[in-house]
Amino acid sequence: MHRDPGDRWQWELALCHLTEALEATGEAADAVREHRREALTLPGDFTDPSAQRLRDQLTSAVDEGA
Repeated sequence: MHRDPGDRWQWELALCHLTEALEATGEAADAVREHRREALTLPGDFTDPSAQRLRDQLTSAVDEGA
């Protein structure tokens, strides 16, 4: 996986995709929440529009309790 400190963006993307896959199976709601929260703890150095959309999507999902 992308846990190397230099791969924070890839790790955040991997966590996001993992949560989408877990949701698609209808399983592991606790794991989905945990991975979304972990993604949001990664430093937000990325300010481009796609990074902001991803963080907004994750924040919204966490706020909704999804």
